[in-house]
Amino acid sequence: MGLKNFFKTYFGTSPKYQKEPVKSETTYQNVVDEENDNLLSFAVYRKYQKIISRHFELTESIKIKYSIAINQPTIFNKHAEECEELCLEDIQIAPIYKQYLDEASSEEKTFYGMYPSFSILAKLYEKENKLDKAMVICASAIKLGFLIDQSDGGMQGRLARLIKKYNKNNNKNLQFDYEKNILFDDKTGDVLF
Repeated sequence: MGLKNFFKTYFGTSPKYQKEPVKSETTYQNVVDEENDNLLSFAVYRKYQKIISRHFELTESIKIKYSIAINQPTIFNKHAEECEELCLEDIQIAPIYKQYLDEASSEEKTFYGMYPSFSILAKLYEKENKLDKAMVICASAIKLGFLIDQSDGGMQGRLARLIKKYNKNNNKNLQFDYEKNILFDDKTGDVLF
């Protein structure tokens, strides 16, 4: 039974297909504007191409190493160490990558806007019970504007959960000021990041 027959049998009619596409008003200025946007976008991409390529190469290697590391009998293994090194290398180029995003088109920002090295390294540190390091990684990501990760609440939610866990385990009262992007001890006033 074809799709048209299916609709006729179950709904009494076949679907109506739009025969003519909706035409948008095409003007010379619209075409020129779109072409200029494409040229600008390409120029920005070319300017940062080496950083973008290196970031994606590292990201692929990081994902592989992390997957292997967390599936070992213990989290303290050579794959976890290699994953940490790769994440730290990728995080070093994050400020330049952020410059690219600041200059990029909104489409590129949507496509390239995640920076998984921060969340992967924070998860790795959490599994290794290095909560202080995990919190600094999250705070660094937030400071740069990389707020999206695949957890509830994004990077800010991850940091809040880490702080809560750290405070409970260490009888501390750490807080993070999201407006000033600082991690501090609420009892002593010491700024940690």
